[in-house]
Amino acid sequence: MIPCPRSGGQGIFIFPFPVWNLPLPFPCERKGRAVTLEEAVRLTHDVSARRGAPAPPAPPVLIFTGPRGQGKTHLIETLGRRLTGRAHVAGLDLADAPHDPFPGPPEGVATTDGDRRPVLPPAVQLLDRIVRDLDRDCAAYGRLVFPRFTAGLAVLGRGFARPTPQATRAAIGAAFGARGRLGAPLDRIHRLTLDEIVGGAAAGPVGLAAFTLYLLIGWARGDRGHRRAVLRWYRDADLGAGRQDALDRLTGLHHAAWHPAEGDNAALLAETLTAAFLADLAQDMDRRRRPFEPRPRCRRYDAVLLLDEADEPRGAELLTLLTGAGRAAPLTIVATARGRPSAPGRPAAAPVDLAAADAAELRGGGGWRHVPLPDRTLAEVTAALPRALPRAERHRTATAVHELTGGHPYGTARLLDALGDRPGVPVDLRALLWEPPGDPLVDGLVARLLRDVPPATVAALELCAAADPGELGLLRGGMVPVTRYNTALDVPVWRRDAAGDRELPPFLRTLLLERLRGSGEPSQRWRDAHEWLLGAAEARRDPVAELRHALALGRVGHVGRRLLALLDEREPAAWIELVEAVATAPPHRPPARTAALTGWAADASVDEPGQIVADLLAGLWVVSDPLCTADRATQYQDVAACLHNLDFLRRRGEPFRRAAERYAERAGTWR
Repeated sequence: MIPCPRSGGQGIFIFPFPVWNLPLPFPCERKGRAVTLEEAVRLTHDVSARRGAPAPPAPPVLIFTGPRGQGKTHLIETLGRRLTGRAHVAGLDLADAPHDPFPGPPEGVATTDGDRRPVLPPAVQLLDRIVRDLDRDCAAYGRLVFPRFTAGLAVLGRGFARPTPQATRAAIGAAFGARGRLGAPLDRIHRLTLDEIVGGAAAGPVGLAAFTLYLLIGWARGDRGHRRAVLRWYRDADLGAGRQDALDRLTGLHHAAWHPAEGDNAALLAETLTAAFLADLAQDMDRRRRPFEPRPRCRRYDAVLLLDEADEPRGAELLTLLTGAGRAAPLTIVATARGRPSAPGRPAAAPVDLAAADAAELRGGGGWRHVPLPDRTLAEVTAALPRALPRAERHRTATAVHELTGGHPYGTARLLDALGDRPGVPVDLRALLWEPPGDPLVDGLVARLLRDVPPATVAALELCAAADPGELGLLRGGMVPVTRYNTALDVPVWRRDAAGDRELPPFLRTLLLERLRGSGEPSQRWRDAHEWLLGAAEARRDPVAELRHALALGRVGHVGRRLLALLDEREPAAWIELVEAVATAPPHRPPARTAALTGWAADASVDEPGQIVADLLAGLWVVSDPLCTADRATQYQDVAACLHNLDFLRRRGEPFRRAAERYAERAGTWR
């Protein structure tokens, strides 16, 4: 359940809703995230605002998307805090294991022996939790009541179980026709759990039948309005079978819950109770006055349902039930997901820009609309740096952190927190990832980004990170067993590159490569993986992959001499592309200075162009390392100088000059 506390935290936020412009405390994040949160809150407000217009043809669904650590759960919790007391709001975390309140055999039997119970679909259990959230008192509008849904749920219980359908129908009819009242306090009834209702454990001596009577006959006076409305709705509701006697339909619901394996009983139960829920919501949201209320309560905003991890199977089922039937209801659904779930039979809509979203179009257009959560910008990362960091280091450090994480909110926040814990220590991102020794930061980041992924699958992903996108298939059945390889590819973190091949997000791949190599000397798994891939590259005669994996194994001299030999054999543009591709190899043993990589060129047999190629390869390899914290401005200037010198010595022409200008421009971004 999404927590919805009424207050707490540090800082004051002026709520953007016009009628809710009150100072609300909420936990402050680092600078920059408040912009995204406010845009999301404002969009939710604009979509849920009724403004006198009829409800949309189906509840609008806003799905905020992003990978793990993007801030989706924090967004849902923030929305819950700000909406509580100002709108009817319910929240569910669909990643939590569902609570099954019905132990016992999988199929119920209509007896009263006490050892069998009905079986309800997960969506119905989720609807019950939503109803109990929406039933809480709202400071602005009071309570909502759900007589149709509660009646349909109550008749499923053991208190109505009889040996024959005719006897069950008679018991339900007696409950609706009785005139008694239950003496339990109203608050007790509101707080009955689903287990108590369906199990027949309602308080009071009269039992479940009297409880149902009390619930349906008006909440305070015992008038018969709710009862008649419920029976009329179950008689006239368009549920795919036309008009049907209300007691027959309620008896059918009872039978469906106790015999879920027969036909489409589970679907019938879920669809009927969902329709009852939406009908209750539509009627009660439009009710202006109830008995004993001192003033009309015109609700200016829809009820809001907050769903975290909506790409879970039960999340897609719930969203389909709430929106698939095309029933108008004053409900706005705000969900989060890692992927882009779409309504069955409809393709996923184009992503919506959070800053430029049209609320009117989103409210009336229907469908499931995806709103990608943005990454942090370089300016936001710079503003969030620890204040103790020297001014001269701030821009370089912010740029290094931003290039490493790509602006990923969780990864950026963890790195900045770790930097704040090391005041006065020179910034070294690689050393930062391996601290503290007993519980390194790199393990915590991988555990968060790959939550719920088994360790064996994480180990397979580490080997997959060593391969380039086009080489993944080479690991199958060799370095990685087939079953584990297939399991690794099923983890929902992969994306497609421009060529359509699977690839890992750069930040996650860097972390997995760090774990594969280890904190000291390269591990045996690192050497085995790159030796395997090197042999496969040689077998298929792929010089780029061959040189890249040789460089990852630390064979700098071999790679440098091959590149020098190819300098005159290849076209200038093709040779520059080759060097840049080879230099993207993950570092075998990250050097402190590029001089450590150019020792092979000190031999007297290596001429001046060879020495320049050595400097060029070393410089490109260092700046291609995502964890590099060296003076990249100087490194990029050295790379540009090497390209100019090679052009001068070998007359390689315009491609070398354009590449040199490109790297000189990059040097300027790091100053």
